[in-house]
Amino acid sequence: PAKSGSEAEAAARRRRDLAVEGFLPLREALAAGDNGPYLEFQRAAARLVRVKVPAWRELWREGPLATARRTGDQLDALEAGDPAYLADATALDASPSREGGYGMCGRRDEYELPGVTEHMPAA
Repeated sequence: PAKSGSEAEAAARRRRDLAVEGFLPLREALAAGDNGPYLEFQRAAARLVRVKVPAWRELWREGPLATARRTGDQLDALEAGDPAYLADATALDASPSREGGYGMCGRRDEYELPGVTEHMPAA
């Protein structure tokens, strides 16, 4: 798929329109006190992404979970009065590698940081 230009813009608008088209009946049903369509939507969504969970779990383990564990280690070090881990600190100044792209919720800029940015594997 195109990342920029009129083709990307048209695709983003189609995604938006489909999302709104699917959302409106769910909202109407919920407003009428019927959560059945919403629950079925959730079940369908879970079925669609089920095969991606192993890859997501690995990303979570290597990313947020590993970061939380490192944070715990750093807190332990600080509590012990040892700030040595701060010697490994870095700061990055980055500009967007691509501006004005289309995401799931509208326009956004991309930042690719060498050694930091992870690309999700296709599953």
